Amino acid sequence: MADDWRLTEDYQLHEDSFGSLMDWSHQGRLGNWLTLNGKTDPVVSVASGTVRLRLVNAANARVLAFRLGGDMPMRVVALDGAPCDPFDLQTIRLAPAQRADVMVEMPAGELSLEEVSTGEPIGAAMLQANEPASGAVSQPALTTWFDRPDLSGARVINVHMQGGAMGNLASAEFEGEVLALRDLAQEHSKLWAFNGIVGGYHHQLADLDLGEVTVLRVWNDTRWEHGMHLHGHHFWVDSKEFGENTRPVLRDTYLMAPGERADLVFVADNPGMWLFHCHMMEHHAAGMGAVISIT
Repeated sequence: MADDWRLTEDYQLHEDSFGSLMDWSHQGRLGNWLTLNGKTDPVVSVASGTVRLRLVNAANARVLAFRLGGDMPMRVVALDGAPCDPFDLQTIRLAPAQRADVMVEMPAGELSLEEVSTGEPIGAAMLQANEPASGAVSQPALTTWFDRPDLSGARVINVHMQGGAMGNLASAEFEGEVLALRDLAQEHSKLWAFNGIVGGYHHQLADLDLGEVTVLRVWNDTRWEHGMHLHGHHFWVDSKEFGENTRPVLRDTYLMAPGERADLVFVADNPGMWLFHCHMMEHHAAGMGAVISIT
């Protein structure tokens, strides 16, 4: 579990920078100190041979990128807890809240796990091989939990995301009143909107029937990446996260590039009020969230 922290020179939390609108309007509150499982560059004892690593981005805003020393490939076998058709990568990027299970052929001795999102490798952990694991190696699932649903007759919900620094949001509705972006920022610390409405727990995107096939048609009309997370469900998406070619995957959090349009397809099979929001938590706090009701 990886996290980043913004620390002062004496290694205390940088509390004075909490609530900075500069952070909230850009990528979010980024840290300057990396930990893995709560430690700095820990040594992690693993069995030699085939090892399954579960990578979790617990940061509140930073998109983390991991690779193994020597550019050793890793085989992705699950995303956000959902098994996927295995594929190989040398570097995997994870938005806040995203998870990935990867299979690694652990050599004798040590193997470094590096974080490379800034372009300058940082030691995240050192994997240290011990005795081989006993018993047979579990094979990853070859199929996902369920097939992609038939979209004929699907309910389409448009989500137009705007706001943030260098964006095109001039004004938005907040608590029933349309306000200029300057007033939203200075008086309410709000900087982002869904469909022209500053989001929150009061903003309901749709009221769905139980079992309804639904498409969230999302347009990231901003200058920033957003890790879009749907509570209570996984969704299918033709992901652009893994290179030039799209890959159909089942996720609960999707990292959207600036300007990207994506269809998030799910079955509304879990009744309740479910939040759909950006998992860069400053973006969420500043208006990037709404609720979907399923009855």
